[in-house]
Amino acid sequence: YTKRHTGTMNRITAYAVFLLLVASAASASERALVPLWWPLAEVSNDYQLLCQRRLRGMLDPGWLIDPLSPPDAMRSAPDDALDPLHRSQIYFSIAQADFLEGEAVSAAANLRASRKLIEQRGDGFSLDLIPILTAQARLDMENGAYSRAIDTLQRARAIFRRANGLNEACQGLWLEAEAEAHAAAGDLMAADGAQLQSHRLRRHPDIDQHQLQVDALIDMADWQRELHAALPPEQRAGLACLIASGFSPGIGEPRRCHHPGMRELYKRAVRLLEDNEGKDSLGLVEPLRGLAISYLYGTVHWKRYGDRIGFHGPYYRGRRMLERALTIAEKAEFGADDRTLATILVDLGDWHSIYDHGPKRARNYYRRAWTLMKQDIPDDEVPGAFENPVRLLYLPAGFQKPQARGQISDSGPMLPGWARVEFTVTAEGRATDIEVIENNPPYWTRHNRDIERSMATSRFRPAWRNGEPVPVRAEILYRFRYPAPSENISADSG
Repeated sequence: YTKRHTGTMNRITAYAVFLLLVASAASASERALVPLWWPLAEVSNDYQLLCQRRLRGMLDPGWLIDPLSPPDAMRSAPDDALDPLHRSQIYFSIAQADFLEGEAVSAAANLRASRKLIEQRGDGFSLDLIPILTAQARLDMENGAYSRAIDTLQRARAIFRRANGLNEACQGLWLEAEAEAHAAAGDLMAADGAQLQSHRLRRHPDIDQHQLQVDALIDMADWQRELHAALPPEQRAGLACLIASGFSPGIGEPRRCHHPGMRELYKRAVRLLEDNEGKDSLGLVEPLRGLAISYLYGTVHWKRYGDRIGFHGPYYRGRRMLERALTIAEKAEFGADDRTLATILVDLGDWHSIYDHGPKRARNYYRRAWTLMKQDIPDDEVPGAFENPVRLLYLPAGFQKPQARGQISDSGPMLPGWARVEFTVTAEGRATDIEVIENNPPYWTRHNRDIERSMATSRFRPAWRNGEPVPVRAEILYRFRYPAPSENISADSG
């Protein structure tokens, strides 16, 4: 009895120490929650957890341990009597421990030693290389070596394809990591290609769980929304299909448009959730918000009818989606968190601010959001959504049209220029006291009237202080292109 009781106490003590180590590591660093061999910086949904289990089933268990504080014996030189696989795993384990402790240089050195031992066995497509290559890519991403990280991730996927076939759905995680690296390197279209391929793999017929399908749809729709926002203005018009495109794009449209847009993806996610979880499921909140934003994006360009300015597109549907999302969030059985409620309230306030159908309603929504956001921050701080004015919608200035006001020049190249504008955003969200304070080049002022007209037709979410909107002086930079001056142009000819 004494021996058995002592063994039990020892196990309990060891488990308590382990929990303390986990807690201290998690509080010290957020990245300690995710092992180095995982391709993404977080594990957040069922699909990723499913792939984590699959990976554990494919590889030798020695690779996937997550040491928070390995024994001192592991930090000594590996015993030459061990076979190369076990020696490589020890190096890899030490690298993981170094990564969790923030010692990136030491982690990279141990990863190189681990990889060398596997490659010396003569199998360049060994599955044992996958965790090492993935970890090296993670470190390269942290150090800004994006091209090297992309090459490493692509080699890991090549091993996957050789071992499990092209339809291995979990390759999508490595493709998402590639997309992150491409985007960080500034190559948005290459990142988009990786995301599209990941989406196709994630929706593999073998994965029949509806929640995994929903996650894939929402992730792809969110990516398209972010991509559209990050594109230069001259590319947005040609890729408007990122917002709204169905199953049958036109023959003349860009190849990127031969895929459903964010609106269609959000609709599919909503239908799947309604069919499987009911029309009051809390999971509907995010896709409904995304669907609402897709309707709002369809109205961001105003049309002019003589001297009158009007909207176009199904923007009323956006309000209905937001109101439904708010109702679900408020009435859900387990309830939505305050941050989710506040975000929907801000979206509804923005809708009423943009379309000017009820400025008082906009203020009421903003005030409710302010109350929820202030619960988690000190009294002297302002919630981020209300710290500064946010321009929500505006009539594009004339120079933003390709053929307008000398934008196209047959005599020479087009050069970049900009104008700095100061203005006041009133408590009602309008721009007043508009003044162009600086032009570059100084002589090019012919766009100033267009800029002032654009600012006068803008709609803003005003800044708030102490629970009330306040007027704030703000500044914005307009960028444009102008034709290179000829030798006959004088300094004041603009």
